[in-house]
Amino acid sequence: MFYRRRDGKRVKDLEGVAKLMPLFLPSREGSVNKYLFSDTTKYFDDFIKQKQETDKITYTYRDIVVAIMVRVLKCLPRLNRFIVAKRFYQRNSIDISMMVHKSFKGDTPEVVAKASFSGDETIKEVKEIFDNAIEAAIKTSTESDKTAKSLARMPMLLLRLSVRMLRIFDHFGWLSKRFLFKVSPFHSSIFFTDLKSIGLEYIFHHLYNFGNCPFFVALGKEQVMPVVNGEGELAVDKVFQMGLTIDDRCIDGLYLAFTLKLMKKLIRNLSVLERPPLESEIRD
Repeated sequence: MFYRRRDGKRVKDLEGVAKLMPLFLPSREGSVNKYLFSDTTKYFDDFIKQKQETDKITYTYRDIVVAIMVRVLKCLPRLNRFIVAKRFYQRNSIDISMMVHKSFKGDTPEVVAKASFSGDETIKEVKEIFDNAIEAAIKTSTESDKTAKSLARMPMLLLRLSVRMLRIFDHFGWLSKRFLFKVSPFHSSIFFTDLKSIGLEYIFHHLYNFGNCPFFVALGKEQVMPVVNGEGELAVDKVFQMGLTIDDRCIDGLYLAFTLKLMKKLIRNLSVLERPPLESEIRD
């Protein structure tokens, strides 16, 4: 009844410092590590051009980044853990949330797009699932929007009590058994923001103490800047940048190194994303 969750399974084999981390660092926002990930846009641009010419499919940087993150979480499952009530859980699915505007008018409210993946999807399937989630969020009023509007209409005292109750329910795992979990952007593997689409550079976005999302990815617009090429010479190249904000309690330095290395490897061979992951590519 207590601490059992529908969105994850309790991790019980932790030892030493890892198990103590939530006790010493009780808040998610106070436990963040930040990393600026950057790479040349050549691999993205070449892949986008090739797929447009051969398959008549137009991929965007967002499509590729989301597909890469889905594959990374599948191949490195410990990255898909979260902490609630000072307990570690292994998430049952790969859930990615994104806030989107219905239009580019300044007074247009944001809506929630949330998509779930098994991790076995190809980049084409990831694109279709995520595009459908965004389209549904823009064209219709989702349960998340309806819930937010209902809460916002409450008097402040009642609203504060309602939010306090939501926090208590989430603490004990009861919220994951309710409909709100399905639409809550705060209960995700990754919270993603595509700042490139509105012409902004990357940022390091904060994590939320409500919910259980331990990972924020902020994709910024590409930049032309001086780089050192493979021959050790200074050159000018176009690069893309992402601000990664990660809950340090969920992933140690070595596992973060595995994550970044795999991201680089996938970027340099994006055709791998056109097939499901192999069993040999999945490691604990």
